[in-house]
Amino acid sequence: MTMEQLNAVVAALPLLSAVSIQLLGARLGRGVARLSVGAATMTFALAAVVLYAAVAHGAGGQVALAGSWGILLFDPLSSLMAVVIAGISLIVHIYSVRYMAEEAGYARFFVLLDLMTATLLVMVAAGDLITLLIAWHLIGVLLYFLLGQDTRSHSAHRYAFWTLITYRIGDLPLVLAHR
Repeated sequence: MTMEQLNAVVAALPLLSAVSIQLLGARLGRGVARLSVGAATMTFALAAVVLYAAVAHGAGGQVALAGSWGILLFDPLSSLMAVVIAGISLIVHIYSVRYMAEEAGYARFFVLLDLMTATLLVMVAAGDLITLLIAWHLIGVLLYFLLGQDTRSHSAHRYAFWTLITYRIGDLPLVLAHR
């Protein structure tokens, strides 16, 4: 496996975790947290390996997921940002295991958290404007659902709504830049 492909695996691992939790959540119960934390740990470890390879070899590369768009870059900066995102994500995952234990939608929370991690990793490795725009849009939507996780809280829904609106306003400069 080339380092460029390994870079794509770094972004795909949290996505696979989210899909697995969604499919197996009913059978795993509270065990979804172990699966999610395990995937976050593997993501961090792989991101560190990719960063080491990017710094040691100094050469960049890219993987095109869908022809002329969907390009993920492999360079020291995107690799460093992947390590930062994966590290913070791992900390949030570990903290959330106990913090969210009594909340309804425990499995849904970890699905959203894994999807957010995957989307952030794609965003920092985006090699074209369309991929960046899609990732930015998805981050806003996922953040809306994460902030609105507590369905009983009026303030949670208010903050989620304002976050979604703020991200949609932030979409405008990106869309205009594409033109």
